[in-house]
Amino acid sequence: MTTNFDDIRPFNADEIPAATQRMADSEVIPAIAQYLGVPAEALRERIRSIKTLKEFQLGLLKEVIETLLKKTTTQFDWAGLENIDEKKPYLFVSNHRDIVLDAMFLQYILTEVGQNTCQITFGSNLMSHPFVIDFGKVNKMFRTERGGSPKEFYNSMMHMSEYMRHVITEVHESVWIAQRNGRTKNGIDATDPAIIKMFGMSRRDDRVVSLAELNIVPVAVSYEWESCDKLKTLELYLTKKNGHYEKKPGEDLNSILTGIMQLLRLLKMI
Repeated sequence: MTTNFDDIRPFNADEIPAATQRMADSEVIPAIAQYLGVPAEALRERIRSIKTLKEFQLGLLKEVIETLLKKTTTQFDWAGLENIDEKKPYLFVSNHRDIVLDAMFLQYILTEVGQNTCQITFGSNLMSHPFVIDFGKVNKMFRTERGGSPKEFYNSMMHMSEYMRHVITEVHESVWIAQRNGRTKNGIDATDPAIIKMFGMSRRDDRVVSLAELNIVPVAVSYEWESCDKLKTLELYLTKKNGHYEKKPGEDLNSILTGIMQLLRLLKMI
């Protein structure tokens, strides 16, 4: 089905089988398999077996998260879901500590209490490799633009605002978004006012009603050990020393792929 949001939306159900086939056929599979110490073909077949969103999220990813929690945590708690109506879609606005885990843990919690998973924002700077793009779009992640001219940035923010309102008010699915662009590096969680302005761009006739119909819910996530603490510390140090920090080409992508491979190596689950 074609919509005005085909350029940013996640995959539809009929697009998932082809996406998992592409993931299984990806040239990164041998490297991941070698890192895991498992046969590449076994890894390919595990991915090829996934044909639906349910098999991906409630099968593979749920198993990943549960094994991760079992091996790396002594306690995992959440609170506040008694205030959530399972029949209503919400806009979850979260602090941001880890590129993948923040939203992944929310997805897991929602499934644990019998609610539907939400769609997730995914920065365009991270979508530079076909495998990562397919992985994200199979996992209900939608594209958010980074950079561009002021006009391009404005247009992309309007487009995303319209899409999120469409998902919440018409598709009746929840959405997860970080409260700011990029992860918090210094531990200070403060919502970027531009994010709130973006929420209302898609309906300006009544700002109060515009925000109210999105059912905004704040989400706070914390880790006993700060996620990627060494990398964040280095970035803060170089920023203070040089007055700025310039990411190397592919730095975000490498962080994601490295994190995924390290996680899979830890789990030894495939």
